[in-house]
Amino acid sequence: SLADVYEMLGDFGVSLMHLKAYHKAARGQNAALESDACKRLMSAYVALAKDTPLKNPATLSPELLAAIPESELNEREQHDPAFLKANARGRARYFHRLYQESR
Repeated sequence: SLADVYEMLGDFGVSLMHLKAYHKAARGQNAALESDACKRLMSAYVALAKDTPLKNPATLSPELLAAIPESELNEREQHDPAFLKANARGRARYFHRLYQESR
């Protein structure tokens, strides 16, 4: 898929856009595809987070991240690379929880 290509090229931001579209299409339709999409989103966020310091003032708490609508998170992640990197760990945890729930 295009997400795989962009991930191989190291462009995780574009890869995330394609993975989110995949997840949105699979959600509630097919448990195996939804699980796969969650797993792949989690991996992409982990890759983004790996070079980010643990203590980052832009990192939001899990509660604050959960309070932001998904559409707003997607918009901020797409247009604010610092926000994306600072909150990648929290987003990875979110998709890990969805992955566990989808199995």
